[in-house]
Amino acid sequence: VSSSHPAESCGLNGLPLTPHSISILGAAQILLTCDHSNLARYLDIQRGKHQRIVVVGESWSNNLRHMDQGEITEEKLLSISQQVLLASAYLNQVNIVNLNISRENVMLTEEGQVKLFNYGLGRMTNYG
Repeated sequence: VSSSHPAESCGLNGLPLTPHSISILGAAQILLTCDHSNLARYLDIQRGKHQRIVVVGESWSNNLRHMDQGEITEEKLLSISQQVLLASAYLNQVNIVNLNISRENVMLTEEGQVKLFNYGLGRMTNYG
């Protein structure tokens, strides 16, 4: 939930302050344009009531946390690592820093393709 500016209604320049939810929504628009085979797509980002931001994205039920260590062969580990690095390189090209790489956020499709998930939330909040 993004809060409003409680005590101030104008900035130093005398203009009204932009609600945080509007700033977040504006910064999030680049996420809707990200297109890479190893990224889960953001489908929609909307501002709701009470300054709430709703983010809808692709998701899969399988991720690295659900994999048993015995399932991960050296070949599979190399493939997963390569796909994570390809997605990370793409994000770097579009000036997005992924602050949330974790086993839960490395999703796997039924075919075994890696899809990074939750990669742009830092960008939305100006990394704050």
